Amino acid sequence: MRYLTLFFLLSMVACSPKFKYLGDTYNANNGKIDVFYDIGDIDKDFKVMGILTADTQQSFDKSTDNVKNQMIEKAGMKGADAILFINIYGTSGDNDNSLVESKLIKYK
Repeated sequence: MRYLTLFFLLSMVACSPKFKYLGDTYNANNGKIDVFYDIGDIDKDFKVMGILTADTQQSFDKSTDNVKNQMIEKAGMKGADAILFINIYGTSGDNDNSLVESKLIKYK
């Protein structure tokens, strides 16, 4: 049973989107992360703290909602106050591989 549990956990981790982050890291934000799709919608003074990408090529659940939710969670772990989704490449449906780009925002 122990090996079955270990196998299940490893398979779930191996089947997540592959994340890459370049930027600054702050204390984790366990509160609400604001979500934006256009830079003009951000009405607070802010700085871009980094760029976060997610590649779904090896992901089990390639749905855009799943990737979005995981990226919001990663943003909070990096200490962001908000996430600005920039672009999505290579997708025509929820089961296709895609690369999602975002910028992590820190309010001043």
